[in-house]
Amino acid sequence: MGTLRALETTYNEARAERLQRYDSLRAQVQMSRNRMQSGVTPATAERQISRERTIVLVRVMAELRSTRAAQVAETIAAIPEEKRAMAEEMLNEQADDLARTLRRAGPEGSAAAGPSRRP
Repeated sequence: MGTLRALETTYNEARAERLQRYDSLRAQVQMSRNRMQSGVTPATAERQISRERTIVLVRVMAELRSTRAAQVAETIAAIPEEKRAMAEEMLNEQADDLARTLRRAGPEGSAAAGPSRRP
């Protein structure tokens, strides 16, 4: 189980970097909101902010998905053979739960969610 703890630490560190990037992107969206010119109508400004938020969400989700498959494979390989089927089932349920959650999030969540991906 020491291997699983090491993998967990590695993945948490990688997620921390992504979350920092997300915070940076979120700050950029906030700066954009603050810099909007007075001639912009509120409806136009809201659409611009919504687009920027969607872009941030899509980027973060793409990064998380791009690393998940490799992390799942590495984690499954570290699990004893007799417990792999149970672990794979749990991971599939997690992927399905995430996909359902994102679909419920509305149009932006649906766009970011894409098809359910199984390990």
